Amino acid sequence: MFGVPHGELSDFQLEWLEHKLAEAPERYTLLLLHHHPLPAGCSWLDQHSLRNAGALDSALSAPAAGEASFVRPYSSGTGSRLEWPAHDGDAVDLRPV
Repeated sequence: MFGVPHGELSDFQLEWLEHKLAEAPERYTLLLLHHHPLPAGCSWLDQHSLRNAGALDSALSAPAAGEASFVRPYSSGTGSRLEWPAHDGDAVDLRPV
């Protein structure tokens, strides 16, 4: 996607991911994304999110997908199948000014 701050996974990418996860559900998989799939609670940062994060969550929720976790630097919580521990030491300061 060009000219917009957000990202989106294509149907092809999501189907490919589901297929790869189903090939070896017993193996660990590291999935790296530039656009974050979960809201940060910060308007200027959330405009750069993954717009179809629900579709990614569905792909990760397939029975053969195994376990999934998402690490982000500024908060912790849980989603439908995603859990994200907080990670400190990041250069982003999200405190109100």
